[in-house]
Parts: sequence; structure tokens; C-alpha cells
Amino acid sequence: DFSVGRFGRLSREQLALLESFLRARGNLREMERELGLSYPTIRGRVDALVRSLGLGGEGSGAAVPGTPETSRAGADPETRRTILERLARREIGAEEAAAALRAGGSQEAEDGQE
Repeated sequence: DFSVGRFGRLSREQLALLESFLRARGNLREMERELGLSYPTIRGRVDALVRSLGLGGEGSGAAVPGTPETSRAGADPETRRTILERLARREIGAEEAAAALRAGGSQEAEDGQE
């Protein structure tokens, strides 16, 4: 038996969006510039792509299989955005960002407010 896998089931539009996402290294603002679409449109399409791949549920706060619930429950939306923007600018690493998100942003506040 042959299986095309989860990526083989994506439409051409979804594959193009995934390629753009990878080129932008996950930076939705960069994708906004590249694709000429609004941030909410990009965000919605990325959320739909994530659901199509079976990697999350409804909405942007969807749990990803293998990710503890506590990892997304810690920080409020504005703090999460700040942490993720710092990660996108490479001011902090992925592990530090994940820890800050789990800690509710207290680590981000300590590191970024000096």
C-alpha cells in the first residue's frame, strides 16, 4: 500500500501557502508583504492549513498533539505576541520563547525590560 501522507492531500493553494510560510520562517508579517494579503487573512489561512494537516483544532489557541496544555495557557495574547515577535527577530531562541510562554511571560518581562 502507498500513502501520499498529509502533505500530499493539500491543495496547490495550501502548498503555496506552506512554501511562503517556510520562506518567511513563520513570520506572518513577512508573508503579508510577500503575498499582498492582510494579516487576518494570512492568519486565517495558516490556521486552516494547520487544521488541514491535522496539527490543531479550532482557533489559534488550538492544542497541537504532543504539546502540553500548559504550554499555551501561560501568557496572555499580547504577551504571547511580544514573545513571538522577539523570537521572529531572533532576539531570543526557541527554547527561551517556549519557556517564557509557559511561564506566562514573566521570563520575557525579565529579559526584555532591562
